[in-house]
Amino acid sequence: MEGIRVTNTGGDGIYIGPADSHVYADSHAVTVRNVTVFNASRCGLGITGVVGLHVQNIIVSETHGASPESAVDIEPGAVTACHIQANHLLKIICGKIIKVGS
Repeated sequence: MEGIRVTNTGGDGIYIGPADSHVYADSHAVTVRNVTVFNASRCGLGITGVVGLHVQNIIVSETHGASPESAVDIEPGAVTACHIQANHLLKIICGKIIKVGS
């Protein structure tokens, strides 16, 4: 995904992981570039399962509401081959910038 703005979500701004909770299968070869996430109520970028993730030039701000209230939430064992660079994680309310694990 590239060049989009995500605003006022009821959960994660962007979710990367299995599409079906009943059949666990990681996402593959995902790129998130030049994206803004504003006012997400759980986390800006939720990662629960991916092989090959590239995150570049994202802006996450005003993340608040439901736990974990973080800009980026990476679940335990969720990522293989991940590259995150040149991001702006701003004004996270009552939460964490990056949460890894439980």
